[in-house]
Formats: sequence, C-alpha cells, structure tokens
Amino acid sequence: MAFVARRVKRGIEVFAVEFQPPKAAPTAKRESIYLGKDARTRAAADEVCKHVDAIIYAIEHEEPIDRFTKQWLKGIEGKPLYAKLVKKGLAASQVEQAQSQLAETMTLKELGERFMESGLVATKKPRTKLKYQQAIDCLLRYWNDDQKIRDITIGDVEEWQAWLYLKGNARNKVDTTMAPATVGRRTKLARQIFRFAQKRKWLEDNPFLALKIPSDENEDRLVYVPPSVVDEIIDVAPNAEWRLLIALARYGGLRIPSEIHRMTWEHIDLAHGSMTIHAPKTEHHSGKGKRVCPIFPELRPYLEDMAEVAKGKAATSYVLPSIRKHANPSTRFHDLVSKAGYLSWERIFQNLRASRSTDLLKAGYPIKTVSKWVGNSPEVLMRHYAQVTEDDFQKALGDTLESASDQQAGNGTPFGTPSTGVRGTSGAVKRKPEGEKKSGKSKENKEIPRWGRNRKNDSIGQAGLILNRLCATIQTRCGKCRQRWAKRWAKAKTFNTLYAYSSCFIV
Repeated sequence: MAFVARRVKRGIEVFAVEFQPPKAAPTAKRESIYLGKDARTRAAADEVCKHVDAIIYAIEHEEPIDRFTKQWLKGIEGKPLYAKLVKKGLAASQVEQAQSQLAETMTLKELGERFMESGLVATKKPRTKLKYQQAIDCLLRYWNDDQKIRDITIGDVEEWQAWLYLKGNARNKVDTTMAPATVGRRTKLARQIFRFAQKRKWLEDNPFLALKIPSDENEDRLVYVPPSVVDEIIDVAPNAEWRLLIALARYGGLRIPSEIHRMTWEHIDLAHGSMTIHAPKTEHHSGKGKRVCPIFPELRPYLEDMAEVAKGKAATSYVLPSIRKHANPSTRFHDLVSKAGYLSWERIFQNLRASRSTDLLKAGYPIKTVSKWVGNSPEVLMRHYAQVTEDDFQKALGDTLESASDQQAGNGTPFGTPSTGVRGTSGAVKRKPEGEKKSGKSKENKEIPRWGRNRKNDSIGQAGLILNRLCATIQTRCGKCRQRWAKRWAKAKTFNTLYAYSSCFIV
C-alpha cells in the first residue's frame, strides 16, 4: 500500500510517495519517490500515489495495468517522474517499450532477416550461413512470412518437425522425405534462431526446446574403402596431380576440397616426413587453424612424384594448382571410380577420410593422436568416422568360421554367401555389373529420359522422371511418345493425370 508523505529535502518541503517494493518481504525496507516539481500540491501527489498503487497491484498479481494508469504513464513519458518510476522498477524504459512493441509485431520473416544480419552470423563461413538460411527457408515454407513468432506454440513446432520428415526435401520433387539426421540439424538451427529472439526479449519461451532432436548419426552412409580399391582408382587417374589428390584423401585423411586449396610446397617437408595442413573449417577455433601430421609411407610415393613434376617451381607454388581451381572435384572423381569398375559410394571423399581414421585406430595409435592428425575431436572421431570393417568380423570369428564352413561343406551346403564388397557399418564398395557402360551421370539423371535431363528442374523434366519410374514394364521405348505425354501432364499438373496418360504403355 502506497501513501503520500511530506519530506524536507535540501531545506524545501516536498511530497513523496512511499511504498513497499512489489513481491518484497513484509519486513523489507520501504522505498520513496520524491515528486518535486511533478506534484506541488497534495491533490497531485495523491494522484501519483493512486497510480503507483495500481502498478504495484498489477505487478504482484501478474495482471495487465488498467487503462487509466496506462494513459497516465504515457502522459508523463520523458519527464523526471517517469525516469524515477523506471529506476524503481515500476515502469518500462523507452528501450524496453520499443522491445515490447517489436515483440508483439515480430514476424517469422523479420526474425530470419534480423538473425542473418546479426553479428552471430556475419562472422560465420559461407557454408554455415547457407545452413542457417536453409533452416529459415524450412520455417517459412511451413508457415507464411507474416506468421508472428509469439503465436507459434509447442504443438505447432511438433507438427513442423513431422512435416520435415514427410515434405522437408524441396530439392527433390518426387521424393520429398528428409533424413532424420537432416531433420535434427534443421531443428537445432531453428532452436538457435528462436533462442536469438528469446535473448532479445522478443519471445518469452522457446517452443523448440520441447522438441526431441533426432540423432545426427547416419551409419547407413558409412562405407569403408579398402586400399586395394583406392589403388585401382589411382591407376586410372589421368596424371600425378589427381593421383596425389586421391592419396591425400585416403592415405592422408584430408578434407577435400577445403584443405588442399592453401597447400603449397613450403608446407611439405619430405626430408623430415611431415606436412602442415591448413583447416578452413576449424580455423575459427583457438589452435585449430592448422595441424601437422606425418607423411605416411602409403602417401610418400605420390608426393615425391608430384614434387618431381613441380621441380624448379617456387616453394610458395601450390601443390595441386589445377585441381584447386575446381570448386568441387567430386564429379570427376565419380567418373574415375566408374572407370575403375566400381559403383560410387555415398559421401565419396568423407568416407575416404573416415577409412583412413579407421586404419590408424586399428593400427594401435591412441585416439588423441589420431584426432590430432585428422583434425577432429576424439568425440567426433569416434561418433562419425570410426567404422567396423569386414576384417573386424573375421578376426572376431577366428577359427569358428573355418570349422563351421568345413562342417557345412561336408553336409553339401555352403556356409553363408560370398561378400560382394568390403562390408562397413552398413555399406560396401561394390563392383559395377558386367557389361554396364561407363557413365558420369548420377543415378537420378539415368532415370530421366534424354530429352528431360536438361530440364529436370521444371515440370516437363519431372514428368519424364515420374513417367520413367511408373513405366518399368513398358514394352515400347518410343521417346517421342513419352515426351508428348509428359508435356500434356505438365499442362495438367496433376499426378493422377500423368498416371492415366502412362497407363496406355503398361501391359
């Protein structure tokens, strides 16, 4: 309960409003607000006291301030009395008012723009900025641009996460499902974006904190690539530069292409058997910008060959001058894998790096040593790079496999089935089927008719892709007929119409 008291300040009698602080203990010291020139009469002082009482009541009962007190506060903004109320915690400052008003009108699109323009993102690398933008795009695709962030509930974000699983993949018009690991990354980034709003008091609670984050581990994409396969691919490489690139990925454990861009001959010390690797991915971490690792025996011959080619050049010249000009050499490497007679595996360069990490661990090097050489933390190394290989299975089985095989052979039945490749955690490097022609096109491109490959992102190209998948038993192979039906479907823009058009081909 507030009341008006007479006080003498600097020899002058003034009015003051004394009150118990909101939600304070009964024994807490009372506080005073000297009114001074803001209330020279008793009536004016009583008016101030009445509004202070209303503010304290609203704070203690967590209710909105009545409209008369709101109008009174608005009328004294900028005056000394308002500043005294702000100091005592009974009114919001102008900055807080602006923040409150902004929070009420903040939309999802505006939040995304402010987040991307903030210092948190400005210092990140382009690849990281792209990931943030992808997460914002996923949010805007589910909600609209005018969606207020305060209206998004926990139930809404749960439905958004379920939508990601089913329709989150916007790049593929046919299969729109999104992998759990990708859903987990998108959810983490969305949580970070809303935490950005929460810290600036644009949002009271972060609804994304209630979501369960799917694991970012995807063992289905882990493939162990044995040295014998890599040697065959190196044999079909066009020159010493490409042979060294493959060897650096498999026998050096480098990140391709980021860690080859800055590599010069002054970073290679063949005499002492060491090389310095600059890591753009981790350079923003203290002491993680570069690392020194040994030149392994499997890697040395390829470095020596390239050094012979670069003989006479300056020490500051690049080790891989031609390849570093390409943004991503993986396309050409896919061709080399096919030329060597193998089918490409997923994460083609990352699995070479993971295979090297696995070899070093199996060779008995400590985890900390291997993590230093490949440039990962021990946790990341064991979680995303260490693999279980076919040799591990055979070593565990030992003589049991041979005795069981002999026993099965005596009964006239074979034991197990021969492996078609080297079994990793769930993947294998497989040879191409006999008679298959070399093709640098991806699997998706092979399914698109020739007339649709250059138009695979428009409706006609997608029509050809779906039509090709629907008509697996088509007897006729008339490309002109397919093109005609696909163009008709592109006008109709419905899957059912396409199915009806394609049914005439199905026997």
